[in-house]
Amino acid sequence: ASFQRSNSHDKVRRIVAEEGRTARNLIAWSVPLESKDDDGKPKCQTGGKSKRTIQGTHKTTKQNTAIDCKITSAVGDKHFDKSPTKTRHPRKIDLRARYWAFLFDNLRRAVDEIYVTCESDQSVVECKEVLMMLDNYVRDFKALIDWIQLQEKLEKTDAQSRPTSLAWEVKKMSPGRHVIPSPSTDRISVTSNARRSLNFGGSPGTVAAPRVAPTGVSWADKVKAHAGSTNSSDSAPAQPCPPMAVQKTSRKNEHLSLKKYIIDIVVESTVPPEPLKDGEERQKNKKKAKKIKARMNSRAKEYESLMETKNSGSESPYKAKLQRLAKDLLKQLQIQDSGSWANNKVSALDRTLGEITRILEKENMADQIAFQVAGGLTALEHILQVVVPATNVNTVSQIPPKSLCNAINVYNLTCNNCSENCTDVLFSNKITFLMDLLIHQLMVYVPDENNAILGRNTNKQVFEGLTTGLLKVTAVVFGCLIANRPDGNSHPATPKISTQEMKNKSSQVDAFNSRVQDLISYVVNMGLIDKLCGCFLSVQGPVDENPKMATFLQHAAGLLHGICKLCFAVTGRSYSIFDNNRQDPTGLTAALQATDLAGVLHMLYCVLFHGTISDPSTASPKESYTQNTIQVAIQSLRFFNSFAALDLPAFQSIVGAEGLSLAFRHMASSLLGHCSQVSCESLLHEVIVCVGYFTVNHPDNQVIVQSGRHPTVLQKLCQLPFQYFSDPRLIKVLFPSLIAACYNNLQNKIILEQEMSCVLLATFIQDFAQAPGQTDNQSYQPKGKCLGSQDYLELSNRFPQQAWEEARQFFLKKEKK
Repeated sequence: ASFQRSNSHDKVRRIVAEEGRTARNLIAWSVPLESKDDDGKPKCQTGGKSKRTIQGTHKTTKQNTAIDCKITSAVGDKHFDKSPTKTRHPRKIDLRARYWAFLFDNLRRAVDEIYVTCESDQSVVECKEVLMMLDNYVRDFKALIDWIQLQEKLEKTDAQSRPTSLAWEVKKMSPGRHVIPSPSTDRISVTSNARRSLNFGGSPGTVAAPRVAPTGVSWADKVKAHAGSTNSSDSAPAQPCPPMAVQKTSRKNEHLSLKKYIIDIVVESTVPPEPLKDGEERQKNKKKAKKIKARMNSRAKEYESLMETKNSGSESPYKAKLQRLAKDLLKQLQIQDSGSWANNKVSALDRTLGEITRILEKENMADQIAFQVAGGLTALEHILQVVVPATNVNTVSQIPPKSLCNAINVYNLTCNNCSENCTDVLFSNKITFLMDLLIHQLMVYVPDENNAILGRNTNKQVFEGLTTGLLKVTAVVFGCLIANRPDGNSHPATPKISTQEMKNKSSQVDAFNSRVQDLISYVVNMGLIDKLCGCFLSVQGPVDENPKMATFLQHAAGLLHGICKLCFAVTGRSYSIFDNNRQDPTGLTAALQATDLAGVLHMLYCVLFHGTISDPSTASPKESYTQNTIQVAIQSLRFFNSFAALDLPAFQSIVGAEGLSLAFRHMASSLLGHCSQVSCESLLHEVIVCVGYFTVNHPDNQVIVQSGRHPTVLQKLCQLPFQYFSDPRLIKVLFPSLIAACYNNLQNKIILEQEMSCVLLATFIQDFAQAPGQTDNQSYQPKGKCLGSQDYLELSNRFPQQAWEEARQFFLKKEKK
């Protein structure tokens, strides 16, 4: 039988039933047209359905191609007045014209935006990739023309000359949407191999080989969200793409600079939702945290029983007064009932806290120790405990927030730069109280959210003083513990440990490490990283005019910086950053990976770039930033560098991912530009070190620092003031990052040679290699040593020592022009 066309509604319905969602979408898209009667009122509408847009173009079978006009005709017949006196043909043409106008308008808009992006990035590579994508589209449409002409030829051929069967490839998605997430690789380009055949009565013939899809991952594929094909059941078997990757993409669509170009895509999936699993995992982690806390409390009791016999002598001239003030705090708490405090009671509390503050602000360690020995920290704990019963933002606290902030400020002054008090806070487990209070505050203001909406529902009250104070004092304690960590010798700040604990631990170092590991594991399992991530992701713009938010972000990033340095020191790692033995039993590394570095890079990008979320065309940063913004940037970069030291491959993988890598490049370029206008050595050095860790032994990330607008990040590093190429102290900061960015990358080396001589880098490497004590440097370095600010200047901590000689030869070699 010949292949015939039909305009009957029965065939349209049959095709809709066969094709499923694809055909129904075409029908449902129709713009509602109204036919008005004599009264001027609409007679009918298109079923009350809203407009729907069709994402992508679909290369369909002959049936789909033939029904384009039939579908619009069917819509008109179904929904409009069927009076024989009215003609429906003009309406059909009108719908068809609108449909084509809609599609071509989207096409023009997409091409224009891609053009603007390539132009702003000044990237020839991106332009070539766009051309490759367009070539694929041209080839596909030419193949479609051939197929349509072949069908027409078949229809005109008589029965005797017609072939018995024909096979062809059916593509159920746009040629540009081949990227599907896979658990084994970041991005894989695939195409549907679904086929159909027209059988004209004979046996099926040989099936033609499918056209091979492009194998490279284009820049355009990276920019758009990674949604798999959601078409009807005749497409190819579903690829193994877990929903986890899709959720991650949706969350990034970040908030980052490409927000205008990236849209959230709804992905249909038969996989059940994840919240139940997340809830179970959360409960499991809390049970684990409870066990850890019980062990920490048990050790704390042993420690406190030993400390009771310790001589509490102090040379503080305010010893007696501090003892009296500490007792006053406890007395005021004892005589207060459970209700809200009266104004006179609050005033008395504030006066006492004010007197203590004025003494401790002198920063005399003897005063700090005297207040701690007198039970001052315990009294402050009792004051702060009134916060815990409040389970929502509307609960009125017994003590006003201002008084609570005064109490946490006194706590901070007691611990600031006082190693003995900070060690006592750790070993007596007072640190757990502070962390519990912090997590409680974050739980009140940051609801549990899935990855897709993380940060959107964060209550801005979280940035008020109490939570910020808790972040600050915790960061202070962590920093002091790092600076005064026991090194195996007798250390005055390290307390004695019980005989029972000594049987299980070889030294005070092991006791310290064990307690810190328990602390990190506890806060990770309690969900601190997730809650801080929600806070960082809630930041959507600059903080120049919001000092409270800036202070919160500064201390939150400082806490993450401190906890990463502590984790590096106590997890048994060797001294080398490039050591492959990366064991982290605390779970901190995994938590930071799962949250893409807790959302800090997103926050920093939004803080630095003004107006780019609503209009990416204004992506140029300010020439200089306020001090609030600079402090947030410094602490954020210190956190990045400390995490890079903890797990360099994880850092490079996270920050080098699409979206985040672009944000990192913009951030680094902007801050380097600021430092060229306003002198800020501490910020500049953190940026330089961070770029080095980002690129060392990572070819993909090396490409990122030499792409984009000129001058690029690499060019800006080469254009730093002359002192960075002459002063030995500053050379130690810059040259390792230049070596990391250009080693084994000829293009980067050529860019470098346009600004400076590569011989300088080769000589720098040679000088380090010949310095005393550099041979087999890693073999005798103590394990678990914390990297201080001066340690970052060592070449062995910035570039792997085993590659020094090869790098020296690489920079000495003259390239042929």
